[in-house]
Amino acid sequence: MLAPLLVLAVLTVAFFIAQLGGSFAQPGFGTVRGLMGITLALPVMLLLLRGTLRELLPQRVRLGRDGLEIRSFLSRPRRIALSAIEQLELERHPPGLRIVERSGAVVMLYGRETDALQELAAALEARRRCAATRPAPLAPLFSAGADPRAWRTRVEQLLRVPETYRDPALDEAALWRIVDHPAAPAEQRVGAVLALRVQSTEAAREVTRRVRIAVDGSVLPGLSQALTRAAKGEVDEGALAQAEAELEPSTTHAYGVSPLDEAHELKR
Repeated sequence: MLAPLLVLAVLTVAFFIAQLGGSFAQPGFGTVRGLMGITLALPVMLLLLRGTLRELLPQRVRLGRDGLEIRSFLSRPRRIALSAIEQLELERHPPGLRIVERSGAVVMLYGRETDALQELAAALEARRRCAATRPAPLAPLFSAGADPRAWRTRVEQLLRVPETYRDPALDEAALWRIVDHPAAPAEQRVGAVLALRVQSTEAAREVTRRVRIAVDGSVLPGLSQALTRAAKGEVDEGALAQAEAELEPSTTHAYGVSPLDEAHELKR
């Protein structure tokens, strides 16, 4: 892919220089024609230059606890939640890693170093399998479209409500598992944080500690913001909506895998 881009870039630059020289060498119509050629050639040259640099410069891949972040030259970061990954395939010619999402979207990572690709694929697959074992959601934590303040007030009382035949008491350990597990639904994690932090001063400190660990290892900014605000007793509707979108199959984590963050540089 790199060789054709370089050839096109050289030809476009030569055409640009020729038009630039012609515009000054010929008065009148020649100048107008030269300027028109320059106007048409300049965007093409810039696009080819961008594509060439993207091929020459390495991709930066960060594997976090909850997903994968891919950074390329002059491109917006691409973030994929682990729970959104359907399949991983190693390609031989050229060496690359094919990431197939549940939505059907395909992301390709290319690299000259096969060992680095295999290492990344193994780590990604291990975390993806861990993400598939997320805890079962707890119905009382869902907002069901309620006003954020009303929802926060309700979940803060969940562990204080007496157990009844119709409404058995919530298992506090189950709430902690939801807080810790990055593949749990965003609303469930935020609700669990809100419910646990009000139990005691020590519980609030423990929630803050665990949320900090989750945020430090996350590649999903919306989820990080929603959890951080929840640890302070706040519901950030915008961040929560963004977190739910980040965890959708179209765009995403694994639990108990160390280290928290691995950076890979894939040279093409």
